[in-house]
Amino acid sequence: MALESPRISAPASYIMAVIVGVAAALLRWSMTGALGTDGLYLTVFPAVMLCGVFLGVGPGILAAIVGVACIEYTFFDPSVTMLAVFLRSMLVIISAGTVAYLGSAMKARLPGTGYLALAPVRPAAPVATSTEADASIRAAIALGDTAKLAKERFLGQVSQQLRAPLAQSLALTSKLQQDAALSPDSREMLANLRAQLERQTRLVNDLWDMTRLASARLEIYRRPLMLHDVIKTEARLCSEELKRRGMKLVLRLEAQDSLVSGDPARLGQVVSNLLSNAQRFGAERGTICVSTSNVGKRIILIVEDDGVGIEPAVLAQMFDAFEQGESSPGGGLGLGLAMCKGLVALHGGSIKAQNQSDGKGARFEIELPLLPALPEDPGLFPAPEL
Repeated sequence: MALESPRISAPASYIMAVIVGVAAALLRWSMTGALGTDGLYLTVFPAVMLCGVFLGVGPGILAAIVGVACIEYTFFDPSVTMLAVFLRSMLVIISAGTVAYLGSAMKARLPGTGYLALAPVRPAAPVATSTEADASIRAAIALGDTAKLAKERFLGQVSQQLRAPLAQSLALTSKLQQDAALSPDSREMLANLRAQLERQTRLVNDLWDMTRLASARLEIYRRPLMLHDVIKTEARLCSEELKRRGMKLVLRLEAQDSLVSGDPARLGQVVSNLLSNAQRFGAERGTICVSTSNVGKRIILIVEDDGVGIEPAVLAQMFDAFEQGESSPGGGLGLGLAMCKGLVALHGGSIKAQNQSDGKGARFEIELPLLPALPEDPGLFPAPEL
């Protein structure tokens, strides 16, 4: 007989979250002799991750709030303003909320069917006949499809719920930054908080788009546009970041025809993701090359970097969601390339990745169908400023 998978009621899970939050604060207090006031929230994030995996997103966020409150009370510094304490706490709780969500998303990879579920122990079954085996396979496929749909709905709901508080936090931060009486330290802390909030917003928006893309609910608004205009716009937008990293961007837009039917915002997102990927994995002070050419009635867009290239083990699932190589610098959910593949497919194109022939750097190639020549000047359809 199979073992029943023990489940925890909602009230019990929140009580456990409070206990975990307090325990994380006590553990950090016990490490004061070794760490002092450095790494105040060192124990909060692992505790939140565990709550996210075993209890859910809500209890994970509660554990973060309790842990942060206890730590702030324990290590209270009168020289730090209450505004600075509030902003610091908000930043940690928002980041911890993302960690709780990620932990909760990992539950699908754990044995069993629910939080804290144990793998069922079953007695040895007799050898199944062909008909029974086929039925079992069909049932397993149906169960997998149901689980996939449930996961997509869960991710969609989580990302949707996170968008509102992030937008409100960004608005509040922007308003606080307008206060002329702020001290330099408070102004710098607000700038850091805003940067983190913007980063979290981008991650949540990517997650929201990915769930809609997976469920075929993502709409694009296509019109005639010049792909070269989209590329130039995205190149201009990333120029400051490239300059900060000491990297060089080379544009070789040699295609004679770049008129395509596309959504300028979504095609810009594809180009931006590829450029961002090249920045992350390219060589220090290296070069990123973006080139185009025409093959028949299609346009080829190639983005190349001179970094370490793509690990062979990663190449096969390069465009799968949440997949990142072991050498990934981090800083994302592994959704960028998956979004690129889905958006390019919606435009009737294809994308592939490979290492360059000399083994130095990665090469991403996109193919898109061209539009027939229009009687009007194609320059009438430039991509808008993004």
